[in-house]
Amino acid sequence: MQQSIFIKEKERFRKIDFQTILFVEALGSYCCVHLDGGHDMTLSFTLAEITPKLQSGAFLRVHRSYIVNIDRIDAFIGNTLCIGQHRIPVSKQHRSEVMRKFNILGSAR
Repeated sequence: MQQSIFIKEKERFRKIDFQTILFVEALGSYCCVHLDGGHDMTLSFTLAEITPKLQSGAFLRVHRSYIVNIDRIDAFIGNTLCIGQHRIPVSKQHRSEVMRKFNILGSAR
């Protein structure tokens, strides 16, 4: 199984490990890949075009504008996922699928 993807930057292809991708955000006909360390890469592809290139078990569509790396989710509050300082909305359409991905153990006191 692929653990990385190559993304073209000018004349070179940069290897990006899937584990360093926090989430991918749609920006019209472009998208922004948010990486560890606050690095972002804007690509001229839509989310629909990028989705098949991502590791299927590690990434999840949570909103029409967002795909997240499941392993990078720190917390969730209501319909919002927390990945570091980023807050990612979860749409009603995707909420049940997102909740199935979490291993939830009740509440702590």
